[in-house]
Amino acid sequence: MFGLAHLLGIQLMPRMRNWNKVTMYRPDKNIRYQNIDGWFTRTINWDLLLEYWQDLMQVVLSIHKGKVLPSWLL
Repeated sequence: MFGLAHLLGIQLMPRMRNWNKVTMYRPDKNIRYQNIDGWFTRTINWDLLLEYWQDLMQVVLSIHKGKVLPSWLL
């Protein structure tokens, strides 16, 4: 969701009520974050992202042109 928002030029600032139920992804298994590293339990699947990149871009362009409402996708 954050990636899609970024492509649309939207800065998401969500309020997270239950941080213990959120899954955080790191870009690479070797990357570490000081003080918050324990939150990152999974790694981004870049191959999956590349596989669906064209579909993602089609959605972004459709939303940007006003052909599809973002709420329809959710």
